Amino acid sequence: SLSPDGTRVAFAEKQCDQAGYCTYQLIIQGTDGTGRLVLARNIGYIFETRWISNGRFLQFGGSYPPLRHGAFAVSTLGGEPRYLGCCAFDLLSGDTAFISLGGVPALDRGWVRRITVHDGQTLDSIPVRDRGATYRTIGLTIPDRLIVAVRKTFESAPELRLIDFRGRVINRVAPPFWSLGRESPARWVPARQKLVLGSRRGLAGTERDILAMNVTASGIEPDVDTVFTGLLLHNGIFDISLDGERLVYSAGPVETSL
Repeated sequence: SLSPDGTRVAFAEKQCDQAGYCTYQLIIQGTDGTGRLVLARNIGYIFETRWISNGRFLQFGGSYPPLRHGAFAVSTLGGEPRYLGCCAFDLLSGDTAFISLGGVPALDRGWVRRITVHDGQTLDSIPVRDRGATYRTIGLTIPDRLIVAVRKTFESAPELRLIDFRGRVINRVAPPFWSLGRESPARWVPARQKLVLGSRRGLAGTERDILAMNVTASGIEPDVDTVFTGLLLHNGIFDISLDGERLVYSAGPVETSL
């Protein structure tokens, strides 16, 4: 993931011993390759990293001793990671994050926690309804608004819902590019007030189109702008700086290139 100003990148690096036992360490460095700093070691696995908007903390998803799974926060100056909760997360503007069980329907009670990253304090809980559905949240900088990507069953195509913090649905759209089996990773770009998604071109393969949708307090606009076409995104991994000027992505095996 990119730092807010786009000058640094955070990533996970795999470390294996002679017996084949592997862990990960969390690293930040300049996009020019300088200033490398290891923030955390002995991470069981890691699937996502995100910076808060002032660049002082990183949030990462994965597992960390003692056998905890979910979201963690660590200072970009170093220190012990703080456990924020299970299981999925997305960052809002500033120091606020959303924690949900949307990827674990059997455990989910249909609520998303809104917390502050630096101290792990819960601000409130937002009902997302559709208990038992698979969903994930997309944090916005629009006050009292949250996007929830919902799929009611494995066989149904997902939809995007704009809701307020009381859980009321403002509007919903079913994007034509977000068909069954082709869910798209998403990033909110506050400087442009746009939701940017990496849409897979087919059910298999690594080629994706980078698409953008305008979002306001009253709705998600259905028109879709194409930013890039045919970008080779390994595992769909990409990120955008908050000013919308820089994009980073994995172009092949994680061991070789960003």
